[in-house]
Amino acid sequence: MQMQTKLTATLLAAAVLAAPSALACVTVKVDNQTDRQIRAVWTAAGCLGADKKSKVAFKCAGHDIPAGTSRSHDFDWGKSGQAVTFYYDGVGKAEGMKVQVSFSYQSSSGRYEKTWALRKIPGTPGGCGRHFTVPYTNEDVRADSDSTFLAVANETKHHEW
Repeated sequence: MQMQTKLTATLLAAAVLAAPSALACVTVKVDNQTDRQIRAVWTAAGCLGADKKSKVAFKCAGHDIPAGTSRSHDFDWGKSGQAVTFYYDGVGKAEGMKVQVSFSYQSSSGRYEKTWALRKIPGTPGGCGRHFTVPYTNEDVRADSDSTFLAVANETKHHEW
């Protein structure tokens, strides 16, 4: 009887330790269709990491994604407020600036949408087994670089004495 109790306890402990990988719930893939490497950082409430390259808290995962490739992250069950943020060097007028663009799950549309530095509260998809892809193109790089330049120029304009 005591041997059976020890065996049951050991199996239960093994199941608990294996649970994080078994609880993958929502997969978010970044499809880098650009001609440049981008940094992608997946974040959510419940993730306790910090990304040293981008200085982001609540990091679940962070990866440099080479041009023309993709990378996915599986959010475990219970991770809410899911988002993925891209970081890269700006182009055009924004050359020399760091561009930051966030995409978060929006319950109203049921998709990941651009949310500019998480100005919209990230949602959480209902149910597990969901898969999302966030494509990012050279046109996005140009448009978001221009938006970053304009935001910085506008902020500078407001701080002139």
